[in-house]
Amino acid sequence: MLVEDDHGVLRALARMLRLEGYVTWTVLSAQGALDLQLEFDAGVFDIELGDGDGVELARRLCSEGRVRRVVFFTGCADPQRIREARSVGEVVLKGSSTGALLDALARAKSCCESRDPWAALELESV
Repeated sequence: MLVEDDHGVLRALARMLRLEGYVTWTVLSAQGALDLQLEFDAGVFDIELGDGDGVELARRLCSEGRVRRVVFFTGCADPQRIREARSVGEVVLKGSSTGALLDALARAKSCCESRDPWAALELESV
């Protein structure tokens, strides 16, 4: 699941991820993500969405079992918000290389495939 309120960024991310072999669902809003009644191995969220808070959205979808792992792809410059986001998942800043986002998703994927999915995530957070 990709949740990004900038249509151009969303379209570019979806294209890149599909070229890398990922199956993607794109959503332009927090409400759109809440309306989807599907489960995802991973979600890529912007922190600042036009209609909501990406961190709270990710927490909710994880607690409901609809998203297993979270990566934030954001232009947010607020250190407090970045710390909050890191408590939920990995943070990749917009402007970083596309490789940084792909690496974060690969780590999320490996967590989902391991016997103890939280182990790798905890190691990344240290």
